[in-house]
Amino acid sequence: MSGGRFAFPPSQDAVFLTDGGLETSLVFLDGVDLPCFASFPLLQSEEGRMKLENYFRPYIRTAVERDVGFILDTPTWRANPDWGAKLDVSPEALSEISSARRRARVSGCFALITHQLACRR
Repeated sequence: MSGGRFAFPPSQDAVFLTDGGLETSLVFLDGVDLPCFASFPLLQSEEGRMKLENYFRPYIRTAVERDVGFILDTPTWRANPDWGAKLDVSPEALSEISSARRRARVSGCFALITHQLACRR
């Protein structure tokens, strides 16, 4: 992957892979309990973060092997005060989930992509 080939907005010839349904896969294929179908609480524990990493790994690997871009989904689409209240997650915990410390873990996913690209070359 070089140059602006996978930059946004993509060119007409750019190909991107996306994942196959984060919450659906975690619940129905992996047996993960996701109250209110929300995956953001997984970010609060090392075990939960590993579940997310394990979910994304095959998609990222496939994108790297096929030399296509990858659009990373987010587990935080329900990380807001309304859903937090339904899930008994405090506003402080929601803020923590959205903090740079949590985003740093996501950057580890990008490091995985970068590492795989470097290993391919």
